[in-house]
Amino acid sequence: MINKKGFIFKGLSHIYNLGLQLWYLYDNIRDKYVLPGYTISVGNLTVGGAGKTPLALFIAEKLAERYRVAILSRGYKRKSKGILVLGPENVRLTWKEVGDEPYLLWKKTGGKIPVIVGKNREDAADLAISLFKTRIFILDDGFQYLRVKKDKEILLFDWKTLHNGDYLLPYGRMREPWKAVNRADIIVINFKNIPLDENVVEKVKMWGKPYFFMRYIPVSLYNYYGEKMNLDVLKDREIALFSGIADPESFEEMVKKLGAKIVKKLFVRDHGLVSIKKLRELQRAAEYIITTEKDLIKYPGIKNLFALEIKPEINREEEFLRLIWPSF
Repeated sequence: MINKKGFIFKGLSHIYNLGLQLWYLYDNIRDKYVLPGYTISVGNLTVGGAGKTPLALFIAEKLAERYRVAILSRGYKRKSKGILVLGPENVRLTWKEVGDEPYLLWKKTGGKIPVIVGKNREDAADLAISLFKTRIFILDDGFQYLRVKKDKEILLFDWKTLHNGDYLLPYGRMREPWKAVNRADIIVINFKNIPLDENVVEKVKMWGKPYFFMRYIPVSLYNYYGEKMNLDVLKDREIALFSGIADPESFEEMVKKLGAKIVKKLFVRDHGLVSIKKLRELQRAAEYIITTEKDLIKYPGIKNLFALEIKPEINREEEFLRLIWPSF
């Protein structure tokens, strides 16, 4: 049964849907902008938690082995305006200026793949061409950016969205209705760290599009300064846990599977911050504090704070890369 608050939010979802239909009508009559290079979009239908950033990084690093690649991001929740460039020489910019996810993408590549942050992806692409002679653009969180024509549209789902179903904002977490799947060229289902769910697989097959499965592989632990520890250090050790991501439960489960004993945990909203006071409490509770890579970049100088480094693994990887690979 829907309570009064739920009833209101469900009504607002219908209004939101009407707005979407007008948006689609407008999109059908306006001209699409073609970026000056091969364009791959990585996006999803929900608000966070699907794994866009790890997948965008995976694709960018693979393509960068042969081509000049740039990642274009809007820089969600950044404390700045205009276009900002994270490249080999732009080390003075902080995560607050560009957003936590673009900053993480740049840091994970060691500055070798430029990340251009700006609301207008067309201007960002032009700047990438000018500065780096870019040939391939990766649009991070680009599925709803309809004004640009994409060569490949990759739609990513968290497996729970397909397993449980969902509703449009604000009653649910979906940005668009299910029919938006028709715009996708490739579907990727992120199972993170659980076995395949056959019911989810059957749902995906009905869309009649190429589909792949992604999961996270734990690699190591590292601190803010890049000092690494082996994952074995977690086995049977009491640790504290915190994160500011959309799906903290899967992160917690991954840490548990590594043998850690979680004695204290703190989860805040996606992109949220933990106060120094709260971090001190976590320090007093356990020898090590474990967090996510996206969270770690926000907390320099915190003793015994380590991020769990992960890498995405995609089944039938060669086939996936063949489908997204440019022909030039």
